[in-house]
Amino acid sequence: MTTAAENTITTPEQRRAQAAWAATKGMSGDPAKDFSSLCKQTTARILNSGLLPTLAFLDAKGKDADANKPGPSGQSCKCRDALTNWLASFAGSPSGGVKELLNHLMTSDGMVLRRAQAEALAYLEWLARFAEGRAGAEGGEK
Repeated sequence: MTTAAENTITTPEQRRAQAAWAATKGMSGDPAKDFSSLCKQTTARILNSGLLPTLAFLDAKGKDADANKPGPSGQSCKCRDALTNWLASFAGSPSGGVKELLNHLMTSDGMVLRRAQAEALAYLEWLARFAEGRAGAEGGEK
């Protein structure tokens, strides 16, 4: 016998929301606010410069940074990792990191890149909203 959860078909929005919720787990207070702000800035960067330059920028800004450290480089690292992991699963790229994703997107056709950019924008919206919500929650859970 199958349960209702096994029969449920998830929409792309639900999958984005689930991934964003998991990526923001444990965030609260000012770090969550900073992360939300960075996600919004990243959205603007993608719209202005494109996905590839934005991923390269996040990689350079978070280079040699620890995602668990407070501050801008740690937040950039978290944003880069969350976005890279999501896009790698979406685009069918090897999940080795941002360089592999960049290489995959640069060698793919234009349609794949456009779809990945649209997916990045949709995912970043969820990340920003959940981080914003967790900023006011005690202990990072709501």
